[in-house]
Parts: sequence; structure tokens; C-alpha cells
Amino acid sequence: MLQMRMAAVICVGLLLACVAIFYQTVSHGFINYDDNRFLVNNAQVQAGLSWSTAVWAFTNQVEHYLMPLSWLSHALDCQLYGMWGGGHHLTSLIIHALNSMLLFWVFLRLTRAPWPSAMVAALFAVHPLHVESVAWASERKDVLSTLFWCLTLLAYTHYTAKPMVRRYLLVAAMYVLALLSKPMVITLPCLLLLLDYWPLGRLRHETFNRALPATAMLLVVEKVPLLLLAAADGVATFFLQETQHSTSFFGNTPLTLRLYNAVVSYGFFLVKAVFPSGLALVYPWPVGAFPWWQVGGSAILLLSVTAAALMTAKTRPYLIVGWLWYLGLMAPTIQVLQRHAFAYARADRYTYCALIGISVMVVWGAADLAATLRVPKRAVAVASAVVLAVLTVCSHVQAGYWHDSETLFRHAIAVGQESVTAFNTVGKLALDGKRYDEARKYLTKALDLDPEYTDAIYNLGVLAMDQGRHDDARTFLTRVLVLEPGYFDTSNDPSKLAILNNYGKLAVLQKRYDEARNYLTKALNLDPHYDTALNNMGALDMMEGRYDEAKACLKQVLDRHPDDVDVLNNIGGCCIYQEQYEEAQRYLQKAVELDPKHLDALKNLGASLARLGRQEEADGYFKRAAALTPAAAAGK
Repeated sequence: MLQMRMAAVICVGLLLACVAIFYQTVSHGFINYDDNRFLVNNAQVQAGLSWSTAVWAFTNQVEHYLMPLSWLSHALDCQLYGMWGGGHHLTSLIIHALNSMLLFWVFLRLTRAPWPSAMVAALFAVHPLHVESVAWASERKDVLSTLFWCLTLLAYTHYTAKPMVRRYLLVAAMYVLALLSKPMVITLPCLLLLLDYWPLGRLRHETFNRALPATAMLLVVEKVPLLLLAAADGVATFFLQETQHSTSFFGNTPLTLRLYNAVVSYGFFLVKAVFPSGLALVYPWPVGAFPWWQVGGSAILLLSVTAAALMTAKTRPYLIVGWLWYLGLMAPTIQVLQRHAFAYARADRYTYCALIGISVMVVWGAADLAATLRVPKRAVAVASAVVLAVLTVCSHVQAGYWHDSETLFRHAIAVGQESVTAFNTVGKLALDGKRYDEARKYLTKALDLDPEYTDAIYNLGVLAMDQGRHDDARTFLTRVLVLEPGYFDTSNDPSKLAILNNYGKLAVLQKRYDEARNYLTKALNLDPHYDTALNNMGALDMMEGRYDEAKACLKQVLDRHPDDVDVLNNIGGCCIYQEQYEEAQRYLQKAVELDPKHLDALKNLGASLARLGRQEEADGYFKRAAALTPAAAAGK
């Protein structure tokens, strides 16, 4: 009874630690990296749970691997919370807290050592390397697969206590659910073999010289059904990625560089486990080769730890088990077999389960050392509390960077993780905010790193279009299609709507009307209520002299968005063409009030006032337009 009460108190402590770190994420929104594909622009997920969503969850190729349970969990969140980001983050917080408590129960059942088990679970709960998996809505697959991964381990401890078919079936069922959440758990059967060695003792030290081969073979055979499940999921994942040309052994990145990256990544996260500073969403590939000291230092570190773990395998089995745990669970993520879509060398989220192995080594090793040196238990408790408190504070700070996309990627740049993704994202956000000089600065830096990075080239084209540099815009956008002809051809990706619309908008501005109608029609076929494309289609109708059709199209948008400046400007322009100058002035006056720097609205308002004989007022608006860009003076 006393042990149960103590276990309950530990679980409450783990819950409170998770809340202390991640409660702030309930006020966070989504970020524009994967969250767009997974949630913000995903109509099927937003539709909530239904039979069609369930079928889609098993058959879509958005992520090029099977993760139907994760899709369904996103759909359930959309049904419960809509697109309130805080609700989605709350679910991830709850699952992470459950994972922490389950991990404690797993080690308590395995080892019967409550305080070391609690410490391993606490390190899992509060380590800064795990913030990414919890604070990022798209990484629901991490926390959800780990939930079923922990339940598989718990079911396995139940099975090994009294092996029975129905208990084994429970293990297999939990493992299937884990695989259907994220394929990265495919190494779990190998982990169960490690647990057979320590702490379960099913492969005992004294059998090394007698029954080792037979005992080991029996334990391997026992795992064959699980290994077959892992193999099936691995094959399915490989073929799904291969159909999208996203997997290659020889890949875009040279094999030698990928092998070096594997060594460096193992060493990198060992260092970050102890000194978790400078963490970022994206760790870019190096320009050129890895520095020799990184590869050499990581190799020496890995070989040293491996040698120490092997030499103490009989006396301190937790060291070899924890070390192989870390190496094995990281193996599917180290990119020797590379997906082309990976623009980064490594990621914090890959340590979510793998780092538990290092925690096992540290916690049980520290306990043994303290016992050998006869360190008072109170001193051990105080030291443990200090470590956990420091990590909690670090994680709380790290979680704060996930408030929004700009904060997250500016932080990445600030800590030296400069990547095309970070520069392009900050540049795109500056572009959206009409901070054009800042946008150009960051987008240009992205192209300095990769001159063929199509997203940055495209954004520079949109920037040029927004500034009225239409020839420059066409140069950029044409270059995108030369580099990537299918840039906007993915009909099941709603984010492509904006791309089609912008190509259509530029074609309208340059009076390439047939081309413009082609792009805009494609966008509206994907979404007939896509207001931005409707606005540009209205502008196109206006340019071609179909003023009534243009007004009908534009007023559809205005009914839904009465303060849309572009729509107000286009209706005003339509009225000018129809010589309805007073009506034009009403629409354009409102547009300028809403956006005093809208170049076209200023010019059109000046034109309408001039037609009404109010030349002095008209000149004032023409001057304001000219002040924004010298090219506007010609529009007077």
C-alpha cells in the first residue's frame, strides 16, 4: 500500500512537471512548417472523424509513410477544438504526461527500483531535447507512437511474468498500434531482446558458457511475429517513399557525407543531452564536408562508450543495454538511407525515445557510484532535484520559442543554425507583413546557401510583384518552373492554391490573359471559394472588358470579407472603367483608409477623383503613390 501511494505521488509529480513546461503551449498557434500540410491546409483532417477520413488516413501519401492513427488523432482534435491551436497542443501535452507516467510504471515493473525508475521518467518528462516532439502540433505522431510503445513495453513485462498466448497477443496488438502511429518504432523487437538481458534476466550471465546459444535462439524466435510486423511496416514505408522518389540509398547527399553525419549525430545528441543549449528545429547539412574534429571527436566518443559498456556488460549490464538502446532507436533516423525531402541533417525529435537509454545508463550508473562512495541518500536526492529543476527551466524557455513561426526560426538563426528553411521562413513572414527590405534580406541569404532553393526564389518573385516590379517577378517565377516544373501540380496539396493564384495574378498584371485564366481556373477548380483567386479572376474579367462578370465575382468575395483592400480596389477599378466615378470613389476611399500604402488603390482613387473634377485631391493621392515607388509616378 505504501509503495502504491509513493508511486501515485511520483506520477502526480511527473504530471506537474509536464504542465509547468508545456502549459504555455495552450496559447500557441500553428507554425508554417509541416503544420500547413498536416492541419491548416488539410481539409480532410479538418472535417473531423468520419468513415471517409478513416479511409483517407490509411491511403493518403501526404507524409509518404503509414501513420493512420496519428491522422485520426488530428481529425479528432479538429472535431473537438476546430482550428484552435491551443487545443491541439493540449492533447500533445496530455499524451506526453501519460508517456512519462507509463515509462515510470514500465521501469518499476522491470526493475522494482522506484527511485531510479522515477528519475528516468522525470528526465524523459523535462529534457529540453523532447520539447520539439510535444510543442510542435505536427509531431503528434511522436508522442502518440510513444504512448503505444510504452504500452507495448508494459504488456511485455506482463507477458514475461507468466508467458501466455493471450498476453503475447496483447503485446503484438499494442505494437501494431505503435507502428500505425509512426514507423520509427520498428526497432522495438530488438529493444525487447535487450530487456531480456537486463533487467528481466531471461538471458542470464551464468549461461554465457553453457546455454547461451539455445536460450538466445528461443528468445529471438519468440520475437519473430513482432519482427515480421516490423518488416512489413518497413517494406510498406520504403515503397511508399520510393513511389514519391523520396528514398534513395545513394540520394542527393553523398553517401560518405551521410555516414559522417550518422557518426556526428550520435555524438551531437550525447553532448546536447548533457548541455542542451542552442537547440533548433532545423540543423542544416554542412556546406562542404563536416569538420574533421566533429567526425573524429564523435567517433572517439562512440568507440570509448561502446568499449566501456562491453567491458562492464556482466557487472553493470544496464550500461550496455542503455547504450544499445540509444544506438538502436536512433538508427532509423540517421539518414544513411535518406529521404530527399530532408533538408536537415538531424532533429531533436529523433531522441524522444532513444534518449531514455542514456538516462538508464546515467541514473543506474550514478546510483551504483553513490553506493560505492557511500554518498548520503539526501545528497543524492538534492543533486537529482537540482538537475531536474535546471532541465525544467531550460525546457520551459525552449518551449517558449515555439510560440509562432517567426520566433522559432529567428531563434534558430540566433543560435547559429542558419538554414535555407530558417531564412526563407523569416523572409516569407516579413513579406506577408509587407516588410519588404527585411524580406529581401532573408530570402537572399537563403539563396546564398542554396541558389536553387525554389521556395525562396518563388517568394522573391512574389516580393517583386508586390513592389510592382513585374518583369523581375516573372523572371523569378519562370526560374522556379525551370528548376521544378511540377511546383504547383500537386492537386491534393491546398498550399499550392496560393502558388497558382500568384502566377495567375502576375499574368493578369502583364496582360497575358489566356495564361492568367488557365492558372486561376486551376486554383478555383481545386477550391471554388478560394477568395484570393476569385479576386484575381474578377480583375482578369475587368481587364478583358467583362465588367458585370468582374463585379459579380468580386462581390462574392466582398460579402465574406468586407474589409479586403484588394477586392475594394478591384471593384473601384471596375467602376472607373464603367465611368461610375462616385461609386468607384466610395470603394477606393475605404480601401485607402484600410491600407494607406496600397499603391494601386491610391492611383485608382486619384484617377476617380480627377474624373470627378477634384484635381487637387487627386494630386494628393498621386503624390502619395509616387512616394511609395518612383515607378508609380508614371501612373499619374
